[in-house]
Amino acid sequence: MAYNGSGTFNITTAGQPVVTGTVISSTAFNALTADLATGLSTAITKDGQTTTTARILFAQGISSTLVTDATSATTGSIITAGGISTQKALWVGTTSRLVGNVQADGLLGIGMTPSNILDITQNQNAGSFIKLLNNNASTAANSQLRLSNGTNSADLLMLGTGYTTSGMFQQGGAMLRCDGPGGLTIVTQAVQPIYFGINSSEVARFDTSGRLLLNTTATLSIDRNEAAFPGSTANGFGFNDTTATTGSNFLVFRSNGTAIGTISNNANTGVLYNVTSDKELKDFVSVHDNGDTLDRIEWNDFTWKSHPDNGIKVGAFAQDIYKILPDVVTPGRGTVGEEDFIPWQVDYTGLVPYLGAEVKSLRARVATLEARLTALETK
Repeated sequence: MAYNGSGTFNITTAGQPVVTGTVISSTAFNALTADLATGLSTAITKDGQTTTTARILFAQGISSTLVTDATSATTGSIITAGGISTQKALWVGTTSRLVGNVQADGLLGIGMTPSNILDITQNQNAGSFIKLLNNNASTAANSQLRLSNGTNSADLLMLGTGYTTSGMFQQGGAMLRCDGPGGLTIVTQAVQPIYFGINSSEVARFDTSGRLLLNTTATLSIDRNEAAFPGSTANGFGFNDTTATTGSNFLVFRSNGTAIGTISNNANTGVLYNVTSDKELKDFVSVHDNGDTLDRIEWNDFTWKSHPDNGIKVGAFAQDIYKILPDVVTPGRGTVGEEDFIPWQVDYTGLVPYLGAEVKSLRARVATLEARLTALETK
């Protein structure tokens, strides 16, 4: 039995392998097995070590055989019968379940007939996943899904557990990276918010009006139509109070959940800068005797070292005030020029109660002197 290289086997001339009433000769049998081995070795690839030269038939799959075309650009590929000119789809599956198919125009479908370059369908009462696994724990290992226009690209990355953290690239983290000149755009086609969350809980959103809501859905927001940032035509940062009623707040400052100060609206005619002074929060001790508290504060003429040409100013040094009224001073840290230098600071509004007490004391003394002067004039 001889293999002629065209896909058929011929009986050898050494003798028929089986003749009724006879015994197969060793010569004929050896020739048969040798030819059979040669034919199978040539026609079937062995672990990718040899090249298949015979046609591969798919029984009941495609009506005509599959061939390779050594004269086309698809050398070594399996294409449908008829070469390049007659294209047919390649289907994988059974009569009851489509696994996938490659269309003649190059579209690939898995679980469905494709209408795009790649369409995948998995209908089940569970999650559908496309998994790209890179479980290498080295310093640069990561998995990437890349979109490209030939010049620029956008990547969805999952960084490995051993990835060397650098800047925004965090070990074991996921990120979306774009190197195109058009930047990164996130948009919803329908009139719907864009949500941000942690552990299924919402932490921020852009609502349908374009407002940024932080850790809330209604109260605290930065409105793109009302907030102005440095460099804009409004030249500053602002908050809009649409209620326009006395006592409504622009900002509330809290300590351990309790409001301790506000910036509020004064019936739409002005802004109030408020510090907590509620009687219900205080225990009365005595009427304050101002004494010499303010007298002990030295008021100085000075110029700022950074702007000496701005003229002479009047003020006190925070370190000196701290010795007398520490509650109105925030101590600084370090010295000028150090990276973590923080200057000493004074809340001059903390001096107002002392000024009020001093004025009251002065008015009382003036009234006493006026009374004495009047008495003298009437004598």
